[in-house]
Amino acid sequence: MVITNKRNRKFINFTPTSKYDNCYVICSIVLNPKETLALPSVYVADYQTWHQHVGCMSEYAFWHLPDSMRNFPHMKILSTIPICPGCAQGKMTLKSFSNFMSQAAMNFKLIHLDLKELPVPSYHKYKYFVVFLDDQSRFIFTFNLHQKSDTLEAIKNFKKYVRI
Repeated sequence: MVITNKRNRKFINFTPTSKYDNCYVICSIVLNPKETLALPSVYVADYQTWHQHVGCMSEYAFWHLPDSMRNFPHMKILSTIPICPGCAQGKMTLKSFSNFMSQAAMNFKLIHLDLKELPVPSYHKYKYFVVFLDDQSRFIFTFNLHQKSDTLEAIKNFKKYVRI
């Protein structure tokens, strides 16, 4: 893909890293300042941006991306990285539950339900997910949601799926 200016002069070229890849390398030409003011700017993503967009990848895994991905930009990781809310939530432990020994007598007789928010919207823009846990079989079902208000529809779909 190529972007040109008003004079049909090429100044940004997007090249895929491989034939069937959807990750692109951006090659740009510096324009004179008058031309760039009228155009949206392109910025280089830093470690923090990549960290959030690849699902809170660890620093160790991030260091190995250039080895496993052709033309991946080499970035400097700062010695003091701001705390990511998603990473902090993922490392938090829940309060333990009491050892309650009662269990439902049949599958789908008692369903536990939990609605959670994702720290970063997914690739398909899902912000929430709902988890259904069958008390008898301990089988777990999940549904991705764009909005909290989609929960009722997810419950209806779950009921259809398990034929309750």
